[in-house]
Amino acid sequence: MERWIRSLLAMFVLLALAAQAQRADKKGGKARGAGKTAMQQIDANGDGQVDDEEAENFARTRAEHLKKQLETIVRKFDANGDGALDADEAAKMKNQLAERGGKDPSRFLKQIDKDGDFKISEEEETNAVEGFVTRARQAGKAKAGKQGGRDGQQARARQVVDPDTNGDCIVDEQEARVEAERRVAMARKQLEMFKQRQAQNPEVKMPRFMAMVDTNKDGELSGEEANAIVEKVMQEFAKRNELILKIFDDNKDGALDDAEQVAAKKALLYMKEIQRMNAERMRKTNGQRGGQKAGRAKAKGKRKKKGANQ
Repeated sequence: MERWIRSLLAMFVLLALAAQAQRADKKGGKARGAGKTAMQQIDANGDGQVDDEEAENFARTRAEHLKKQLETIVRKFDANGDGALDADEAAKMKNQLAERGGKDPSRFLKQIDKDGDFKISEEEETNAVEGFVTRARQAGKAKAGKQGGRDGQQARARQVVDPDTNGDCIVDEQEARVEAERRVAMARKQLEMFKQRQAQNPEVKMPRFMAMVDTNKDGELSGEEANAIVEKVMQEFAKRNELILKIFDDNKDGALDDAEQVAAKKALLYMKEIQRMNAERMRKTNGQRGGQKAGRAKAKGKRKKKGANQ
């Protein structure tokens, strides 16, 4: 009963936090910190190109991040202590994550654990680093073209939408940056579509949600404006993590065990369901208002036509 009440309390607190973030979004504003896009993480000297050293550093950092994630998973589910996961241990891991609504981590870990045995060989690590070097160089070539071009948008759009890829209820820095890049790509695509509409009809006004990110209203997303999105996303998930740990980390060890994750997952599901219901209600309300407005316009037109005939 106590955990049920805690879940409900968390739901309302999380909703309040989301509402606060929305209010902050409406204020607009430019970046105040040093939030970096993925390309800026690769391009350390900021010259718009990716040299061999930058590509190598990015590749090794990415590989190290994946290794740490894999090691965390193995420590948690390696029952026989052999430093890897056998079929039974892997199945248990997948079942537990599925019960909590999490995703199977073996899919994204295949970037470095090709054979899926949850143990990284020297060959796998070498191949992974080489692959990340190639991706970094490709990102540099894309940057040399039109900023925010369609190819870059489509590539970033294929990123996982749910930032919590390992289902532990905590969005780490790498997960948050992936989500930030997805939002930046989405903003660029929306602005590009708006410019196309505006070219056909110069009278069309920029929607409010676009004006929140395109603060100078030039129809382009500058580096500073993109940084503002990244910074806001990083702050959003930092507050979310802090709140979840504050409410559900009963033993105060800075992480969530299985029981704590179950309670946290319930609260997050409650929040998503309420947000979905609110969005559906707003959609219906807006649809009804649109229908009423169209009905009034139609009636007004009939009255004018009747008066003209008389």
